Amino acid sequence: MRFISIYNLKPGMVVAKAVYNAEGQMLLNKDVVLTDSYIGRLKELGISGIYIEDNISQGIVIKDVISDETREKARAFVKSTMKQISVNRHVDVQKAREIVDSIIDELLDSHEMLVNLQDIRTKDEYTFGHCVNVSVLSLMMGIALGYDRMKLRELGTGTLLHDIGKVCIPDSILKKPGKLTKDEFDEIKRHTIYGYQMLKENGNISGYSCYIALCHHERPDGKGYPFGLKGDNIHQLARITAICDVYDALTSDRVYRSKMKIPDAVEYLKSMAMSQFDYDLVKIFLKFIALYPVGSGVVLNTGQKAIVVRNNPEMQNRPVVRIIKDEQNGDYEEIDLMEHLSVFIVDTYEV
Repeated sequence: MRFISIYNLKPGMVVAKAVYNAEGQMLLNKDVVLTDSYIGRLKELGISGIYIEDNISQGIVIKDVISDETREKARAFVKSTMKQISVNRHVDVQKAREIVDSIIDELLDSHEMLVNLQDIRTKDEYTFGHCVNVSVLSLMMGIALGYDRMKLRELGTGTLLHDIGKVCIPDSILKKPGKLTKDEFDEIKRHTIYGYQMLKENGNISGYSCYIALCHHERPDGKGYPFGLKGDNIHQLARITAICDVYDALTSDRVYRSKMKIPDAVEYLKSMAMSQFDYDLVKIFLKFIALYPVGSGVVLNTGQKAIVVRNNPEMQNRPVVRIIKDEQNGDYEEIDLMEHLSVFIVDTYEV
């Protein structure tokens, strides 16, 4: 299978991976043949693309680091919690722990520790998928750092609920397509305090988990918020969350801008390490990110277009690729860029 931009979808293409909404309800099942009506509906929902199966991508397997079932349960939980907490300030902490434990168990059991799968979500449901992604990425880092189960739970719960305070921010500000005024940005900043207060009121949520909601926008150079903390005065849990939060935000479509290419987002994190992010933690984080995800399109220095088949973890910029000869007929040449050193990737493209 491979990921296809919404603008390149055509009737007759076959869905390779089911598409869900934030409640976990299936919008399109695997093996469904696309029609103009289906494609139009996906565009209305603001979905940037889906996975399809065709001749040129046959046999390409893309694995998520956690199961679809766990991811969809987590996303549905975040959405229902944000709806509920705005009414009665209640969080189902037991449910949160069960979901976080499931994520931890699957990550510990998984042999796939490289994030290849692109998250499919509507622009209006950005926050719910974002919270799940940040939690998964943060837990991968926590495992790499040797955290015990208790600390992983605190990290997972805090990151799953880190943006809960956004329920207090008007949609007119959250979803504003243009530039925010100073007053509007000041209100956005308050979501960290709102979130902390709501989680703290629940009483049975760890103080560290509440802290993550409060301080995930603090920065080592002191230019973050809400307190302007510097360096080691920011707990490691919040520094981890900051990296995962920004990366997922950059690589996601938003109402006010299109997503950034993964290589560009990686370069941004590297360039901002030491000032905006913890340098050592950025190095750990990048070990889990596929520079060129399996099933994505790349452009070679030869001018040819190709699809990534498999990553070489020891040298991510030189994956195995399928050079497209004739897309219509499924004609391609598969090469390992580790063995063809004169050929290299110069750009990515939306398939």
